[in-house]
Amino acid sequence: MAELASCTIYIKGIATTATEADVRDACSQYGNITDVAIPEGKDFCFVEFAEEAQAQAAAETGGFDVCGAHATVEMRKPRRGRRERATVPEGTSTSIYIPGLPDSADKEAIRNLFTGLFEAQRVDLRQRQDGSRYAFVEFGDCTHVQEIMASGPFTLDDQTLELEERTSVARVRAPRKQNEGGGEANGGGRTRNRGRRGGGGGGGEGGEYGGGENGEEGGEGRGRRVPPVAENSVYIKGFPDTTTEDDIRAEFSQYGDITSVILRVKHIGDDIRTWAFVEYGAPEMVEPAIAGSESLELGGVPCTVEARKSTPTPRSEYGGGGRNRRYGGRRPRGDRGDRKREEY
Repeated sequence: MAELASCTIYIKGIATTATEADVRDACSQYGNITDVAIPEGKDFCFVEFAEEAQAQAAAETGGFDVCGAHATVEMRKPRRGRRERATVPEGTSTSIYIPGLPDSADKEAIRNLFTGLFEAQRVDLRQRQDGSRYAFVEFGDCTHVQEIMASGPFTLDDQTLELEERTSVARVRAPRKQNEGGGEANGGGRTRNRGRRGGGGGGGEGGEYGGGENGEEGGEGRGRRVPPVAENSVYIKGFPDTTTEDDIRAEFSQYGDITSVILRVKHIGDDIRTWAFVEYGAPEMVEPAIAGSESLELGGVPCTVEARKSTPTPRSEYGGGGRNRRYGGRRPRGDRGDRKREEY
C-alpha cells in the first residue's frame, strides 16, 4: 500500500459548515476516496484516495469549489521517518511500568506496593488525555525489578495491577551551548540572579542579550538571538522526558519548514513537566500542524498541541548586565533615596 501522504491531498479554504459529504462530492470525480478528515471549526481538510495517481490528479487542478466556496488544493506533505527509540535488553532495566492505575492511586500508595521487597527510588505518576493513569517506578538495580516482576500479583484498591519491565532509555540532556565569543547564553552574568545581585554582566561577545550602560543592548553581542514569533509557533506538552528535539522535528516537519525548536524538561520533586515550542517559517503552517496532531503520541504517550499564546520577553528586558537595568546592576548614586545627595 502506498504511503498515506502520497495518496492524500490538503484542501484549504472550505466553508466551516462543509460536511464530509460536501467534500466527497467535490473530490469523487478524481477517484475512489477512502477517508476524509475535517477538523472541527477549521477551514481545511485532508482527503485520502485509494491510489496516488488519483490524489495527484486532484492536486494538479490547484483548486475547486467545495460547498460554494473556492478552495486551494495541494498534495499533503510527506511524513519524515521517525527516529527509533533506544531500548535496553530485556532483564537489564531498573524501572517498571504500571498501566491502568485506579483514580485513587497516588505516589505514596504505589511506593507501599513494594514495601517488604525493595524501596522505590522514584515514582513518576502520569495521566493520559483519555483519563487513564499509569506510572513508572525506578529501583536501584535491575535484579530488584526482576524479583518484583516474579513476586506478584500486586493489587491496589481491589484492582489487580499488570506490571511490565520498562525498556525505554532515558537520554541525557546536552550540555548548555556556548556562543561564538565563548560566553554562556545569559548575557554577561552566568545566571539571571547574579545580574540582580551585583554590578551585572556587560554585553560583549558571546552574550545572548548583551547589556550596556542605562539598559541598552550591548553592541558587540554577536551571540544574540531573536525571540521566536508567537503566531508562527505551536506549543506541545505532556510528552515523555526521553523525547528529544530530533523526535519533535521529525513529527512536525511534515507541516512546513521549522525555524527553531525549544525543548524544556523540568523536575519538581518526583514530578516531571515537559513542554516544547516549534516555530515555523510562516503562520499559515500553524493550523495544519495543530489539526494534524489531534491524536499525536510521542513515545506512546498522548500529547497536547495548541497555538502558542505569547512570546517571551528578551533577556535584555530583564537584566543581565549594565547599569540602570531592571534587575541587573546598581542604580546611580544620585538616584538612591536611602542616601543623602552629596552637594558639590
